[in-house]
Amino acid sequence: MIRVPRRTTLSTLAMATAVVTFSASMAVGTAYASTPLVTVASLAPLSPSMASAVATLPAGAPFGAFVHFDGGDAAARAALLTDHGLQPARDFASVDVTFATGTLGALLGLRGESSVTYLEADRKLQYFGESGTWATRARVARTAVANGPYRDTTGRVLDGTGVGVAVVDSGVDGLHPDLAKRIGKAYKVVCTTPGLISTTTGLCFGPSQFVDVTAAPFTDNTGGHGTHVSGIVLGDGTASNGTYQGVAPGATLYSYGVGEAINIFTNAEAFDHMITNYNTFTPRIKVVNNSYGDAAGTAYDPNDVFSKLTRALLAKGVTIVFAAGNGDSNGDGGTGADDRLSSTAKDPTPGVITAANYDDLGTATRNGVLDSSSSRGRKGTAVNYPDLSAPGANITSTCNAALPVCRLEIVPTTAWAPRYATISGTSMASPHIAGAVALLYQARPGLTPTQVEDVLQDTAYRFGDATSYEADPQNTGGATSFDKGAGLLDIPAALDALGVAADGRVSTLAPTVAITSPGEGTDNDGTAPLQVTGSAYDGVPAPVAATTKVLAAGDDDLPAQTPGAADLR
Repeated sequence: MIRVPRRTTLSTLAMATAVVTFSASMAVGTAYASTPLVTVASLAPLSPSMASAVATLPAGAPFGAFVHFDGGDAAARAALLTDHGLQPARDFASVDVTFATGTLGALLGLRGESSVTYLEADRKLQYFGESGTWATRARVARTAVANGPYRDTTGRVLDGTGVGVAVVDSGVDGLHPDLAKRIGKAYKVVCTTPGLISTTTGLCFGPSQFVDVTAAPFTDNTGGHGTHVSGIVLGDGTASNGTYQGVAPGATLYSYGVGEAINIFTNAEAFDHMITNYNTFTPRIKVVNNSYGDAAGTAYDPNDVFSKLTRALLAKGVTIVFAAGNGDSNGDGGTGADDRLSSTAKDPTPGVITAANYDDLGTATRNGVLDSSSSRGRKGTAVNYPDLSAPGANITSTCNAALPVCRLEIVPTTAWAPRYATISGTSMASPHIAGAVALLYQARPGLTPTQVEDVLQDTAYRFGDATSYEADPQNTGGATSFDKGAGLLDIPAALDALGVAADGRVSTLAPTVAITSPGEGTDNDGTAPLQVTGSAYDGVPAPVAATTKVLAAGDDDLPAQTPGAADLR
């Protein structure tokens, strides 16, 4: 006998027990190949990853999935899931989604509930894995060279002071000399029920939580990727006498260690934790770096849980940076004949920035090339191109010689060897942009994520490297390219466009942004944009007059590996 569930919604909290029985071909031990005897139009849609599981797995297979609801509260969602024989494992209240475990058949039984709007399977992700700060001219922002340093409204040199940067990654060696003074909080995700970790996928199907380990912040104990990325954002160079510094060495790090078995579930937990606890962070988190993604060419899904959480975090005034991806399984970024970007890299929401991998050839040149492994978009679909390029080839940053990633290439200087490694990938490009965003927020705290992306794209340096630029349909008056996006990140150009004071010149430049910060935490409900007083950035930077080289005290002491650094302008 087929018993079709009574259509109910969580908003009315009418949750009578309901069960969907499928046809015989869906019995335990067989794949879901036939159509359930419920009108297709009445069923909640499946994500591509869920549909793939349905096509290949038996009904009785243990399974976990994100169940999207039309509202209600956590208790109501849990009750409905329990009625279907499922175990609620984690509720993402900010986006009305609950991760539930049970059998695949029981999860599919939810499709007939009108309160259920989408079923999404978890999926694994992958990490995309020092002259770089000179190529972007980040060092100019805080060094007496080429018109620098630049200063915030209190007169402090720009180094990210007062800005929180979250890094969602494998973890962090918070005991590293370059990072020890930069830690605001360090969290580590743990599966509270180890027996529920799948031996096939490595995913935790039981309750998990972030544990605050700030007191002993060594969370990157199996990889090293997160430590390297964190150093690019804000390492202060202590272990190398200042040679290997990050872009914003005064910023505060909030590390979310999701481990080596990175997946949508753990990363969604990190984003949800930031949203839920946003007002507890001092200083506030203003930018999140994400040096990971899924397979090349994976379609962007605006309805999945991670996309919803990204938009909720943006509504808090937080800029999100993603790595574009390291091409296909052979590390080939493509020619533009097909799409090779990660799905998150194609998120069109203003304030989400995608980083391509620029190679400065080890000389800090701004006329280098795009790394061959950097994922390209498909020519002719400009909405899916990368947003911006930043150094990602042969980047030396913080590491620990005992960790696998850090053993790839340790810096060949005896005194520094245990503390640094040289690694390439878009994983290294995105933290350059995240650090730059921190500098912009220090200089102009009232900027919105949309304005941050706008000014960085409009002021990017259009390096050549064979391909031309075309009109950007998402940035009126701007240009983009299928491989490089708007061009190379140029921090001083962005600061000039914002009218930020610099020591090396007397500026008559009228700022295109006249914003007064509304104070941190102004937006607390996660839905409304930040309220900004003053004139918003108009998207058209004022022209900056050509400058000559400014030699100031200390120029002769620039590191030898950055030839021409004093001439940058």
